[in-house]
Amino acid sequence: MSIHPTAILGKDVKLGEDVSVGAYAIIEDGVSIGSGTVIEPHARLCTGAKIGANCVIASFTVIAGLPQDLHFNKSTVSYVEIGDGTTVRENSTIHRATIADAATKVGKNCLLMASSHIGHDSVLGDNCIQGCFSAIAGFTAHRIKSSSRLVGAVGLAQLLDQIETLGQMGDAAGMARLVPSLVESIASVRQHFRRLESAVQTAPLTHVLCIDDDPVHLNELATRLAQAGAPRVERFTESSELQQRLAELDTSQVLLLLDLHMPCMNGAELIQHLRQWRFNGHVALIGHFDHQMQDTAERLVDGYGLKWAGTLTSPLSEHKVRTILQACGGLRD
Repeated sequence: MSIHPTAILGKDVKLGEDVSVGAYAIIEDGVSIGSGTVIEPHARLCTGAKIGANCVIASFTVIAGLPQDLHFNKSTVSYVEIGDGTTVRENSTIHRATIADAATKVGKNCLLMASSHIGHDSVLGDNCIQGCFSAIAGFTAHRIKSSSRLVGAVGLAQLLDQIETLGQMGDAAGMARLVPSLVESIASVRQHFRRLESAVQTAPLTHVLCIDDDPVHLNELATRLAQAGAPRVERFTESSELQQRLAELDTSQVLLLLDLHMPCMNGAELIQHLRQWRFNGHVALIGHFDHQMQDTAERLVDGYGLKWAGTLTSPLSEHKVRTILQACGGLRD
């Protein structure tokens, strides 16, 4: 083991055999590094970094830095996990996850070239190569499959679907032309399969759960649901109450209606937490939002493997509510 005298090591750092730590490197509290790994001069490994064996972390790289998410609570304990044999070259950054006890993951035997970036909650498979100046934005819907290649100044926007195995991408200008049509195609395919899923739905809804910080809106929504023939309707104003109730239910037969604009926890944050709570039912949005916000929320729902049921905008009507219920098998003719 070789540790340069100018390197700074925090408390409870775990170093495997034959680890090399270069001059002025910073390794914060609780970091673990596998045997044979080289930490080059001026690299910084923040709390939450878990580095495998025989890796190279190059100079001026930052691993497990804070996510670039305005809603992130710095006290959240989360991680970055890097597999054995992976090399992260100079000036690269990998941010830790936004969800408690979750990890941003890089697989085994990957090469992240100079000045590349992996955002919070992303997952990079084994044997991947990420080119210089490539950036993968946050959220776990980014699952870059094993043996993928991201080449040269490519920026991947949040929540695009998985990049296919051995998929290759060229310059940034080409990607800018490709992405809009790709997103439209993905949306069309999703819509088609939702219609198919709705047509073959066999298990009707057992519960409709509504969460909104406005009791007046909740009462109006419950009334419309009852008029439309919904099954058992329950109302919540706090996410903690909702979490407790979800733990008691088979959520595969639950429709969750949620407001995107709650002050304590906005809808996007709640959607992220649903995965952690093992929710696997239907999700629909209620409230006022533009098309872009709706599209982002829909892709977020899909990215977390949840079932998108649509949106309910004011003024509410029995027809709108029935459409949502029918989309997830809540009504029978």
